[in-house]
Amino acid sequence: MNRRLPIRLRLAATSVVLVVMVLALTGGVVVALERQSLDDGLAEQATIEARSLLAVASQAEPDPVPSDNTTSSSDANPDDDAVVPDVPEPPDDDTDASSGSTDEPDARSTASGTAVLDASTEPYLVRRGASDNLLAVQAPGSAAVLNSEDARRLLTYLDDPIGTTITELDGDGYTIAVARDAVGITAVAGVPREAADERIGEVVRALLIAGGVGAALTILGAWFAARSALRPLTTMTRRAEAVSAGRLDARVGPISGDDEIARLTRAVDDMLERLQQAFAAQQRFVQDASHELRTPITIARGHLEVTNPAHEDPAAVQAEIDLAVAELARMGELVERLLLLARAGELPAERLRRSSANVLAEDALARVRGNGSRRWEIESDPANPHVLADHDALVDVLVNLLRNAERHTGNNGTIRVTVRADHHQVELSVEDDGEGIPANLLPTIFDRFTRADAARTRDAGGAGLGLAISRAYAEAHGGTIAVASEPGRGATFTVSLPRVD
Repeated sequence: MNRRLPIRLRLAATSVVLVVMVLALTGGVVVALERQSLDDGLAEQATIEARSLLAVASQAEPDPVPSDNTTSSSDANPDDDAVVPDVPEPPDDDTDASSGSTDEPDARSTASGTAVLDASTEPYLVRRGASDNLLAVQAPGSAAVLNSEDARRLLTYLDDPIGTTITELDGDGYTIAVARDAVGITAVAGVPREAADERIGEVVRALLIAGGVGAALTILGAWFAARSALRPLTTMTRRAEAVSAGRLDARVGPISGDDEIARLTRAVDDMLERLQQAFAAQQRFVQDASHELRTPITIARGHLEVTNPAHEDPAAVQAEIDLAVAELARMGELVERLLLLARAGELPAERLRRSSANVLAEDALARVRGNGSRRWEIESDPANPHVLADHDALVDVLVNLLRNAERHTGNNGTIRVTVRADHHQVELSVEDDGEGIPANLLPTIFDRFTRADAARTRDAGGAGLGLAISRAYAEAHGGTIAVASEPGRGATFTVSLPRVD
């Protein structure tokens, strides 16, 4: 169906199509059953008519066998020999049994004589002459007797087998029944099908009317039901347009209920919430990155602009140059760390190797434990668990955590690396007993350019990218990183990674 049409119209059209299909199927079954019932009724009626006529015609005793000089009429034309009785009243008892028939005796005979029609046959047919049913009866070798002139159309069925059939006689539909007794007398009854056809027509018209009314009611019901069901989508569309206009705080919900639309609303709102947070984080990142990059450029440019080699001492000029170079080197290091952060989530599969968690902790500790004013400790796991990792990248993560702990731990402080594992994951923890992290910074501690102490100098606190890089590498390995801390009681950073056998 054309998707450019409104959903309500599509739902209404689909409902109408389904209703019409159901009505057509049901109507077809109803018409077929009704026609079968009418056919069975007409066949039963025609059979009763034929048997009743046969019962009347077969009441006479057979005549004695005629002499050899009797003229047979068995070869006569049935249409010429058919007799339509016009007796107004039943005949007297002494009426000749063959009245209304041909004068020739019957050529067919039984062991006891020739079969003849009972004297009451013609009066019976006279009484049935006003009926729409066609009746014909014939004894072997005798002319057929009919109840009306129209019954001549039945003469061709006098030789048919016993049973019923549906046919047309001069364009009119009839159900024909043939009955025959033991001596060969045959009765044929034809019941018109006009009434049955009219009945079928009435049923079809009733079904069409019911179908039209049902389709109209379905259109109205589907239209209003779709309108009610889609009203929340209209609200969602209007609110989503507000989001597109720049209002990132707008939401498409809440929508009451727990149906598909309500669940979709909650999912969209969750997505918008994450998009708003991501956009805000991107803005903070751009601002922080711009500030971090602008600062060394400004310092270097300022020192170089005031330097005058012609009027200043060469040593002072060199000092200014060295300071500018140092700032530019800091900017280069910041750019490298930003690039490292961007590439942290794209670890090539060929760099992943099965690595011992104990070895990772030992290698990281070996790179930072040169400072003798801290106590460096390691607690390995006796089971020696392994992880699938880029060895150098994970060592860098642990080194970042260890240097971060070193900056925030005083002289004689203790920094401990611990390796623990269960059946599913391996935990590498870096714990210190330093100053701890303020509670308000814990939710954003892994964000870019976040420092535990905003007043800390860049020399002491770095650019605030180390923890962001650590989280990116941990997630690239299919793991997580978390922090637990209380001010004044140190902090514990834990990297959790999937364990491999």
